[in-house]
Amino acid sequence: MQSNVQTVADKVAAFVERFCTEGFGVIMDCLQVAEYQELLFALNALTFEDFGLSAGTKEKLLKPRELSCMTIMNSPMLSMGLLFMGEGSEIPLHDHPGMLVTSKVLAGELFTFSRMDLMEIEDDPLEAFTAEAVFREEATFTEGDIFNLTPLNGNVHCFRATRPTIILDLLTPNYEQDERDCNYYRLLSKSAGSLTNGAKVNLQYLLSPEQMTMNVVKYTGTPLRFS
Repeated sequence: MQSNVQTVADKVAAFVERFCTEGFGVIMDCLQVAEYQELLFALNALTFEDFGLSAGTKEKLLKPRELSCMTIMNSPMLSMGLLFMGEGSEIPLHDHPGMLVTSKVLAGELFTFSRMDLMEIEDDPLEAFTAEAVFREEATFTEGDIFNLTPLNGNVHCFRATRPTIILDLLTPNYEQDERDCNYYRLLSKSAGSLTNGAKVNLQYLLSPEQMTMNVVKYTGTPLRFS
């Protein structure tokens, strides 16, 4: 019997194939795409134990305020990986330009305290130094929750692990250093806690994230086939 994690790999491969054939409209309207609905159904059954990682992995990688990541699949059109967030750890304000990100909380609790929609996408944002965005309501995701962001919906965000947390991230397409690199920001307007849904905010681009260290760990779990 095929494992749940291999089923997810097969479904995400089918979605990527559809994206490569039809272009960015597929990720902009992903919830209307049959292959994406099949992926979400497969993700619903997925658990952390399906990855077959060795005993003690959670304890080793979920130390308070530490961040670690495991890359499972890395290609121009897809990144699949696990993110381990110790209690109190944070990912600062950043984006995924032109990308669809689909995530499932496999363990713990994640608090997104800034989610924003960029009002426009710059070809080279570092030339502008600042950007405008629309603030969206804060949200908390717990074990079993699946959520996504698109190029125009919630693409700028930051989050904090309120408990030891493990997340599966699927990025379509993948980052590309020259054309689609990750950008980091500083909020120039009021603090996020004083903003209301729909408020316009100003952001400043940063050349590198502030106060973030990510440990990179080799994936040693269930081997996967990607068609």
